[in-house]
Amino acid sequence: MQVALMSDHPMDLNSRELALVIWLSIFVTTMMLLKSVRPAFLVVLRTLMQRKIVDVVGLAGLYTAACVWLLSKFGLWDWGNLKTVVVWFFTTAFITMANTKALETGPALFGPLLREALAISAIVVFIGGINTLPLWGELLMLPFLMFIAAMVAVAEHRPEHRIVLAPLNAILTFAGLYILGFSIYQVVADWQKLDPAFQAREFAIPIALTVMFLPYLYGLMIYMGFESAATRLRFKIEDRRLLRAIWLRGVLAFGLHPPAFSRFIHAVQMADVTSRSDVTAIVATLRRARRRERTRPSTDWNEGWSPYDAGDFLEAHGLGTDSYHPLLVNWAANSPYVKLTTETLPDTLVYRIEGTETAATELELDARWSETPELSDERFWEAAVSLITEALGDEPAERFERAIPTDAEFAMDVGRLTIG
Repeated sequence: MQVALMSDHPMDLNSRELALVIWLSIFVTTMMLLKSVRPAFLVVLRTLMQRKIVDVVGLAGLYTAACVWLLSKFGLWDWGNLKTVVVWFFTTAFITMANTKALETGPALFGPLLREALAISAIVVFIGGINTLPLWGELLMLPFLMFIAAMVAVAEHRPEHRIVLAPLNAILTFAGLYILGFSIYQVVADWQKLDPAFQAREFAIPIALTVMFLPYLYGLMIYMGFESAATRLRFKIEDRRLLRAIWLRGVLAFGLHPPAFSRFIHAVQMADVTSRSDVTAIVATLRRARRRERTRPSTDWNEGWSPYDAGDFLEAHGLGTDSYHPLLVNWAANSPYVKLTTETLPDTLVYRIEGTETAATELELDARWSETPELSDERFWEAAVSLITEALGDEPAERFERAIPTDAEFAMDVGRLTIG
């Protein structure tokens, strides 16, 4: 079996890419032919063609073209690598830009993005893609592996199906090892046809483009923060001169750090802002809060818990909180909602802390679940025991665990504190 190790044409597709194009074409055609789903599918397409999205993607394309030109000047790209750039743009770049929730985290996104680009899995995928199976093999393999992966995702969230996880993962592992082994075997068998310089560029280009794309993502984060702020403040502040002053003060103080700027806008929304002095006070308050976040000073036990330590109490349960921020009359921080089931309205857990500017005085673990919450109930009490252990120590946690309540009226006193 002969397999080409590289293409003479920059946009020639290998059999795996061709199989993906074929299946995507079948999917799109099916969506357009089925009257029951066609309207929803067209709505999705129209959403993707909105002016703002087109502008962001278009500018990203121009930015990527400039990056490619720069790589070519250093001999790290030529026209034979064009397909790699196109694939990178419509996978890594496009998906990252579309994940607006991740973009809201600010530069914290960059670390995971770079780790993904440099991960062992990326190396394995690259080696496995040097040589591919014949087209018929790729056409059969792609939907089969997607089906198995979907079954794994379902089984992971349904305890009654977890018994099949091991055999399903074994199938995926075997398939991955076969693809990797086949590619390595073909490289060794046909090493005379291998172009080391070309393959080195193929491997390095996606990594280089990911690194070079970070400034564009940073600019996009800042733009999104400014646009969101303009929308939110427009309904809060009627005085246009004051609105401009708020905007300018926020940009000068926090504008180059998107999460901090968003936090400033939220504080303005929560406060009764009527003058520039109110804005100056908010900026000073948030700057103090950011200094405390960096230094994490200790908190007098008589006042409460350190809000920064308390926010991390349930991090192992996926319930770490966001930044401690001012509300109307107090300060607070919330964790994301953790889904415990896979229903349309799933059981959830959320962790909240509230208190003063310098101390958390109330820690709340809140659950929302169905009428048969056996598994969710267990997860809740596990998290509750962890919270008490972190907040009060082992002895109160052991007492609480022995007396895990069976009714909503449960209350337990620990010194001057109440658990209930």
